[in-house]
Amino acid sequence: MLNDLRGIYAAYMVACSDSVLIKSAQAKYAMVDRLDGLYPDAIQAYEDLLLFSTTEVDSLLCLLDIAYTMQDMYYDDSGKAAHSTMSYQSNGISISNLKDAKHTVEQLWGKILAKSEDESIYNAPVPTKLELSNYPNPFNPSTTIAFSVPEAGKVRLTVYNIRGQRVRDLIDDSMMRGFHKVIWDGKDNSNCSVSSGLYFVRIDTGNNAVVKKVMMLK
Repeated sequence: MLNDLRGIYAAYMVACSDSVLIKSAQAKYAMVDRLDGLYPDAIQAYEDLLLFSTTEVDSLLCLLDIAYTMQDMYYDDSGKAAHSTMSYQSNGISISNLKDAKHTVEQLWGKILAKSEDESIYNAPVPTKLELSNYPNPFNPSTTIAFSVPEAGKVRLTVYNIRGQRVRDLIDDSMMRGFHKVIWDGKDNSNCSVSSGLYFVRIDTGNNAVVKKVMMLK
């Protein structure tokens, strides 16, 4: 039954072009892994969703799913008279045992409920134009590049140096309409760390292009 659901959600994610619906299918796929006791896989899926969260509530809900997954794992272990050595120390939460998991769930629910009166935080904006930003900037050793794609299609995201030479190809693929993020680890196409200085990140969709200055400081 669970494998059947995996197949359905996997096929849907491939066939669908709506980023919101794909995220929903990804969350359901992660839930299937969680129900099947594949806790590390479920956590990885929730972390992937967290990376592309566009509202604070989305982020909190992803963290809540991670905390619930850890809680399920500890409950599962206690039922088997086993002791899991797996812990979660990332994204501002720290879980090493069942008590930590329960406490984190309570804390996250408190944050979510405290924000529930502000309806605007639930509404992720729909991108209407090609935009590009990064943080931190300046950076060392890596920076997260966030960009919005107003229409599905081919996207190229490339890093150039001040001489106009191509340094790193980050993306060269078809992408869905929506908000996206990618991490540049400060390395070139040969996997060598770049030197300090000014670089240019260019996103090109064929019909439009945007360039952003970024600074590597060592």
